[in-house]
Amino acid sequence: MAVERANAYYAQTVARTMQVLEVLGRYPDGLSLADLSRELGAPKSSLFPVLYTLEAEGYVSRSGRGPYRLGLRTFEVGYAYLEHNDLFRSFNAVARQLVEETGETVQMAVLEGTEIVYVAKQEGVRPVRLVSAVGKRVPAHCTALGKALLATLPDGEVERRYGSDPLPAMTPRSITTRRGLLIDLAGVRRRGYAIDREESMEGIACVAAAVRDPRGQVAAISISVPLFRLGEGGPAALAPLVTRAAAEMSRQVGWRPGRGPASASIS
Repeated sequence: MAVERANAYYAQTVARTMQVLEVLGRYPDGLSLADLSRELGAPKSSLFPVLYTLEAEGYVSRSGRGPYRLGLRTFEVGYAYLEHNDLFRSFNAVARQLVEETGETVQMAVLEGTEIVYVAKQEGVRPVRLVSAVGKRVPAHCTALGKALLATLPDGEVERRYGSDPLPAMTPRSITTRRGLLIDLAGVRRRGYAIDREESMEGIACVAAAVRDPRGQVAAISISVPLFRLGEGGPAALAPLVTRAAAEMSRQVGWRPGRGPASASIS
């Protein structure tokens, strides 16, 4: 359920604490108090009590006067979430099977606004393969994962999210117009899977399909492969494997065709 930031119950101090953790998560080497102040546009005097408390509780660590880093408690909480989440358990089993069959990298992402967030991956075993980062955000319209997720939404919702501004490009092949995106999404709905051919990274193709749970909430799973390893069938040759994996994950987390909500409930 979405909540309003303007609500009287919204606690700015808690929000600032979450922002600190999110920023530190993007910097594995850590940040100084001054760096955090610049990143968040907040005074050091307001950030220091937050960092002090997080360090005392184990969510942030610091050696002497060195930079602040995420602490072990953040890993423990994140791991507990993964351990109790059916979707991640299902992904791990299905992704391992896909890697055994293809040798290629398998990823899972969720949609937030007009971006996707990579939430899980299983590295491929081939010498040349896609290397990605869990937690990274990229424009949804540039990726097969993002297009698979956007295709679960009505066109009107897609238009509302993107407005009239040009779409940012990641490569010369990226979709840059709303009309182009809507045409592509119509094809995704018709086929049941999305394709990204050098739209997010030159030399890489990707095929993705959506995964649903009983509440209608959605993730997407993909296989990424260097173009030079694709045969005459192109990325579409991987589609049967991806759609089968997505269907199996959906089944494992309890979704049944025709019994879930009519539309997805995603951010």
